[in-house]
Amino acid sequence: MPRRAAEIVNEIRKVFTVNFLDPNKVRIVVGTNRVVISGEIQRLPGSDSPILARTLTKLEVDLMSLRDVKFIRWTLDNWSNEAGQWRLIQEKRA
Repeated sequence: MPRRAAEIVNEIRKVFTVNFLDPNKVRIVVGTNRVVISGEIQRLPGSDSPILARTLTKLEVDLMSLRDVKFIRWTLDNWSNEAGQWRLIQEKRA
């Protein structure tokens, strides 16, 4: 991974932590002005507050304020962003 890409990943991980979200539960891939975030959004261990749509909206705004991030593609297991609206994906019951 080029040095600047590694720096961007570290900045993104810091933003997750500042928002009390666990950066270890997501995979971050950086391209030119683009970021792909996949995995699952979870709170940091010890944080009891629920994750709401506004939590992810704030996360997205914070990430887009990073200098080299112009576009984010979200491929999350537990949340979807359709037409700018964050929605929790319900777990499938057997």
